[in-house]
Amino acid sequence: MPIVTPQFVQFLKSQVKRKSYTVHHKYHSPAHIAFKSYADAKAYCIQHQLDYKSSWVLTTVHHCA
Repeated sequence: MPIVTPQFVQFLKSQVKRKSYTVHHKYHSPAHIAFKSYADAKAYCIQHQLDYKSSWVLTTVHHCA
């Protein structure tokens, strides 16, 4: 596995223009619900008793374009 330097990590972070968040709720239709802020996504998870600490439930999407 290649070694990633801290400088490369900072470069990747600098390329991120915005983030969005997706909550996977298997009993909701559609199952993937998009949010613009982490706070909204976390509040939805808490309201519906979903584990917001799980990356399978709450996913962060990095947009670099």
